[in-house]
Amino acid sequence: MKHLSLFVFALVFLTACSDEKERKSEETNIPAESTASGPSAGVLVPALPLSDFPDQSYALYLPKSWNDQDGFNAIVFLDPHANGQAPLEIYRHLADSFNTILVGSNSIRNGQTFPVSGTMLNNLIKDVQSKYKLSSKPILSGFSGGAKVALSFAMQSNIERVIYCGAVAPIGDKDSLRLLGFAGLGDMNYADLVAFDLAFRNTKIQNTIIEWKGDHNYPGADIYVDAFTWIAGQTIPDLAAKKPSISQEELLQEQSIKSKYYQAFKNQESLEWWTQEIGNLNELAKQDMMYSRVLGFIGLACYSYTSQNLKSGNRQQAIYFVKVYEMATPNNPDMRAFKQQLGLN
Repeated sequence: MKHLSLFVFALVFLTACSDEKERKSEETNIPAESTASGPSAGVLVPALPLSDFPDQSYALYLPKSWNDQDGFNAIVFLDPHANGQAPLEIYRHLADSFNTILVGSNSIRNGQTFPVSGTMLNNLIKDVQSKYKLSSKPILSGFSGGAKVALSFAMQSNIERVIYCGAVAPIGDKDSLRLLGFAGLGDMNYADLVAFDLAFRNTKIQNTIIEWKGDHNYPGADIYVDAFTWIAGQTIPDLAAKKPSISQEELLQEQSIKSKYYQAFKNQESLEWWTQEIGNLNELAKQDMMYSRVLGFIGLACYSYTSQNLKSGNRQQAIYFVKVYEMATPNNPDMRAFKQQLGLN
């Protein structure tokens, strides 16, 4: 099907671009903490070492209702920068309301091969299961590059539920797998998330996707509450109204536009050509979020191409791409850093 082939193009290209971008933004590992009495309910612990792998750690939040007698659901969060504390800060109050343990890896990050990240995730899950009584298998929740790891890991393990935000990865059919996705209207990967949903309409995998008014970021707690509702086996309120508003025709149009600009990069179109094209996109973006996403796509591609050319010492090519980058996303801090590196400020 045509929309699937376009989806594969965008997924492969954007996966390479976004992984490289987020790899550069990696944070230093958070020092692990350990207390004799163990974590307390209602307290967010930034870093706890794994018993068998003390060089790996995770952030932990036990809900206020936690006790060591009852079983609790547990969500394992995968952040692209290995900042396990970040999602826990956002969703800790939901954890209290839904009596759910929150875990965030401080070791799994973009730039690792899947065998490395997959092994670390397996270590983390075993550690959590050995220390806390769970009522079911852990639920994986990944944002951006973390979503790709979560989806890939689920295909090779007994994980049955995955929540993905901001990115997807190619997966096969698995009748026991249930998925919940969040697609921000302003996210440059929005069309890929929707195409992913379409690709699994006639498979055994149960996939639900929720559209929200956000960009490439974690959904706010007011949006992500639907994930906790889904985990609890309850009906998500107004689900029909939350499903993606884009039609298949619009999806094809967006993927086709992205393909056009991907080809323009390969053809090295002139800066004058890009000035006109991006000017038109900015005007169109005032009325239609699709064109904002296309601008984000161009910016992400420029990040990747600029970075590649700087690494290979091709200064002139790097300058070309950073100039297009500035046109597409003039307030982007990465673009400004590249300009400074190239002495263009």
